[in-house]
Amino acid sequence: MSWPRLALSILLVLPSLAAADATLHYRAASGEAETVYVAGTQLRLVTEAGGERSTLLFVGADSGTLVLLDEAHETYTELGQASLAALAAQREAQRRAAREALDAALGELPDATGEAIEASARRVLARAGSDEPPRGRLERSGERRRIAGHDCELVTVRVETHTDSRHCLADPTTLDLSSTDVATLLGMLRRAAELAGQRGAALDGIPLESQRPDAGPTLVLERIEHQPLAAELFRIPAHYRARALTDLP
Repeated sequence: MSWPRLALSILLVLPSLAAADATLHYRAASGEAETVYVAGTQLRLVTEAGGERSTLLFVGADSGTLVLLDEAHETYTELGQASLAALAAQREAQRRAAREALDAALGELPDATGEAIEASARRVLARAGSDEPPRGRLERSGERRRIAGHDCELVTVRVETHTDSRHCLADPTTLDLSSTDVATLLGMLRRAAELAGQRGAALDGIPLESQRPDAGPTLVLERIEHQPLAAELFRIPAHYRARALTDLP
């Protein structure tokens, strides 16, 4: 084969390699594992820890819908705006009932004692009743590491005054991922931050290492694989029943 023809054949193959499906494998020293399957605008996140397994689907980068699969009970729960609104309404009803119970209980106490308890209790209820999510921010350290052969920068997510999580973020353009896969990964991270009430704290890179100081071990990327992924990975099984977010324990 001549050099011009060889070069042409390589150029024809490169786009297909760049657009290949990707599987990202993460693991913690404690044995917890997290696997992210991404194919274009579809993503599946599987977490295995302590003998339990949880699965989250991200359906469409545009719609930004997260779906929680309960494989043990064969149910699924959509984490979209409608379900979040229903959950907010449920919590407001609970807060209203708590305020009414407080008023009834205070009426049976001596005036001075009742006033002191009322002031304290209403401050607690006011904080719990706020629908305004806390403001988060991303703090860059400038410190860099190399994980699984990729360069990344250490960042901290702070929500109000406390540290929520720490990550080592890689520039997406330095990873062997298609632009569509990257957009889907970042879209899932952004949607998850919104659902967690962390405004302004969405990650803007691909995490190669992640840790929540007060919950769980540090997950570290082991490798990125490229192989075709079955379409069934990103579908809700037909026999699964829908379950409302308000019905979850």
